[in-house]
Amino acid sequence: MKLINQDPQFAGITCKESTELEEGIPLWMECSIYRHDRILPITVKEYYAEIKTEHAFWKAMPRRMLRHRAIQQCARLAFNIHCADHAISLKQNDQKERHFRDSENVSQPNISRSEWLKKRLLKIPD
Repeated sequence: MKLINQDPQFAGITCKESTELEEGIPLWMECSIYRHDRILPITVKEYYAEIKTEHAFWKAMPRRMLRHRAIQQCARLAFNIHCADHAISLKQNDQKERHFRDSENVSQPNISRSEWLKKRLLKIPD
């Protein structure tokens, strides 16, 4: 979703699920991504039976996983995203965070970034 929201052509997203259920799970989920530079949305339909795995997340929250997979596949088509883009994005974010920590000269490297930010926001002395 971060990569999708960063794209200047992103104009919206909708998800629709099958009304037909099997064991309480929709048979398919459809995702449509709208772009400013296109008239029609890019639409992908993912079928639960084709993409489910034996992973615990799929067993615990199958609807959510189905929705995530539909969004993921639709984003790949709509914005030409592939795994390498995500890996590069993660690496850049990690470098930015390191630079931020170095430039702010954090005196207590053993505390987490969130704890450090809370202290900064509340102006609690170190």
